[in-house]
Amino acid sequence: AREYEGKPELVKSKDGSVWYILPNLKNKFLSNSKIRKAILLAVDRDELVKSVLNGTGESARTFVPSGIGIKGISKDFPEEVPTSIEKYNPQKAKQLFAEGLKELGMTSAPTLEVLINDSGNNKPVAEFVQESVRKNLGLNLNVKAVTFQERVSRMASKDFDLVLAGWSGDFKDPITYLDLFVTGGGQNRGSHSNPQYDALVKKIKSTADPNVRVPAMIELEKIIADDTPVAVLYQREKPYLMDTKVQGLKFTAIGGEFYFKNFQSSMRSALKNKNTMRIHETCIVKFIQFCYENELDQTLKFNTFSSRHLNNYFEWLNTMYRKKRSKSPFKDIKNLSNSTRQAHLTALKDI
Repeated sequence: AREYEGKPELVKSKDGSVWYILPNLKNKFLSNSKIRKAILLAVDRDELVKSVLNGTGESARTFVPSGIGIKGISKDFPEEVPTSIEKYNPQKAKQLFAEGLKELGMTSAPTLEVLINDSGNNKPVAEFVQESVRKNLGLNLNVKAVTFQERVSRMASKDFDLVLAGWSGDFKDPITYLDLFVTGGGQNRGSHSNPQYDALVKKIKSTADPNVRVPAMIELEKIIADDTPVAVLYQREKPYLMDTKVQGLKFTAIGGEFYFKNFQSSMRSALKNKNTMRIHETCIVKFIQFCYENELDQTLKFNTFSSRHLNNYFEWLNTMYRKKRSKSPFKDIKNLSNSTRQAHLTALKDI
């Protein structure tokens, strides 16, 4: 989408995922915190976002992504975190690397394998990290590309040295990211263990009081910044190409990918169930794609809307209900009431 840079058709939105290099702490070499911190400091995350990701993303200063609606006490949670994951510092990285080798009783570093998915931009990101640590630390990495399924399987069995991975939250609370490194946790693939970290997670999950929870979660961010259970790289953004004729389409990082602002207000009284709302929103995107593919210009403007076009829309709805294994209220399209047709027609025109 480079040719669309700066044009209104290109829309970038944070998708709620944070990407990082995860070390396996069962590996003696990577069990040393100075070695892990050296790897982090040897990578220029700002340059990674600029040159490899073409400016689509943001170098991370906290593990919890910023600007996606995760609140602290009164502001965006990352804004309330006073500590920060350290920035690119090759001189300090060299010093820590030498100190780590000495503590381990080693005179040189072993060659390590970094595991990646064989799709997307994983390869160029890994190669940037590979060259950064070679140049700044003399550490050699072999990049191993595998399928997503194999990468997940090898992470689960702790069969890796380093792995390029990402994490997205399930709900808008910092703990959906921060409990990742609790001892024995199901997603703690790097085997990080810190009694203070565990105690803080337990404290956070035992109360709903933000005045207790938020300071404790800030402490978790500090431990991540100090102990480096992961080398945090960037917070991902997704680029979307969207015709300027489409109005009211908004993107969200957690709890879906998109929604129609005007569609929600138009249909809220008719659609009480949130899952049903998502089915209808997904259907509208499918329907708009159908309009583009068939060059239905008048339909795109919603100035005229024939019965045939509306039937296509309801057919999309029925398909989405079937995929969700839900019973569709629109199965008998020919006999839908005029009021039902009018309600959906109004919602479509409101977009």
